[in-house]
Amino acid sequence: MTLDELHMLERHLEIWIYQIRSAKMDIMTQEIELLKNKVS
Repeated sequence: MTLDELHMLERHLEIWIYQIRSAKMDIMTQEIELLKNKVS
């Protein structure tokens, strides 16, 4: 693999990690809201 290919792969991985973390935060927020509604 060339250095350019490795840089491109690294960039893609960073984007995927960001998207996964964003989806995880969305799910956690939804779960917190559900718990709040159960308590209310």
